Amino acid sequence: MSNLTGRAKTLAFKIKLHDPNVFESLETLKSRLKETFEPPRAEFRARSALLRLKQGKRDVLAYAQHLCYLACSATE
Repeated sequence: MSNLTGRAKTLAFKIKLHDPNVFESLETLKSRLKETFEPPRAEFRARSALLRLKQGKRDVLAYAQHLCYLACSATE
């Protein structure tokens, strides 16, 4: 939790204060943060954007970075 900042850190410490054993693992913490901060249907939106992705006027590096971002977002 030491790498968290802002609202995520506040949320994690509030939850931990009420129940010290609430986060059994890193995966539990990640899932709680994802439930709280990720927009609804984010994975579906990322998959849709991935299927519609075109390079357009972007350079290859920007296109590749966006492709990687969408691929990671769609497979969580």
